[in-house]
Amino acid sequence: MNEWHEWYERYSGYFRLPDHPMENVRLLEERYELENKLLHTVAGGNESKALDLLALFQSKAVLPRLDNELRNNKNYTITLNTLLRKTAERAGVHPIHIDGLSNQTIRHLEQLTNPDQCLTFQRKMIQNYCRLIRQHHLKNYSLLTQKVITYVNSDLQADLSLRTLSGYLNVNASYLSTLFKKETGMPLTEYVNRCRIEHAQKMLLGTDMPIKEIAHQCGMSDVHYFNRLFKRITGTTPKKYRDTGIYT
Repeated sequence: MNEWHEWYERYSGYFRLPDHPMENVRLLEERYELENKLLHTVAGGNESKALDLLALFQSKAVLPRLDNELRNNKNYTITLNTLLRKTAERAGVHPIHIDGLSNQTIRHLEQLTNPDQCLTFQRKMIQNYCRLIRQHHLKNYSLLTQKVITYVNSDLQADLSLRTLSGYLNVNASYLSTLFKKETGMPLTEYVNRCRIEHAQKMLLGTDMPIKEIAHQCGMSDVHYFNRLFKRITGTTPKKYRDTGIYT
């Protein structure tokens, strides 16, 4: 039995070659329509609905482009990652956040060793991009606030005081403070502190770096101040947080 017949025997239970060219056109149109619905849902950050659409999309088998099933699945997963990147960009996420997630995705993807892992990994990708969009979409903010948020998230070790940021953006400090609080619901200083502590949480669980060094990496040279701020925001100390090992 040649490779074509082996493939057909394996997939014929749920894949039917079209009997007529117009049937092939219809199947392609359905697939593209479903793909567009999936991306539209991801753009809204609707994780549950996006996963349901992905499951439906995955159930619609298509003729493989290559004989290697793993390579076929990896190729589509790479394509899906590209589509999700552009979806996140159109949703208003800054490229600095998109690039970080995309690079991490490709590194993990190349470690997959069987086709079923690719399908499971596609679900993880959808979840990650939905969460990225919910956390970092900026379309509802003014251009000035978008610039502040992007600058803060790009370098947490920098001087992120109101005075420095307003000077960097060449705007009145009082105006920037009022605008930022109005649009985000919190003072600029509080936003900066929460970004730094959130980053510290990830580093505490993802590295064995000393707490003092983590504080420095998060833009706080005074470890005692870092400890107090961390406890105020999270309700526990950095050491206890690391020992607990839970990050949500």
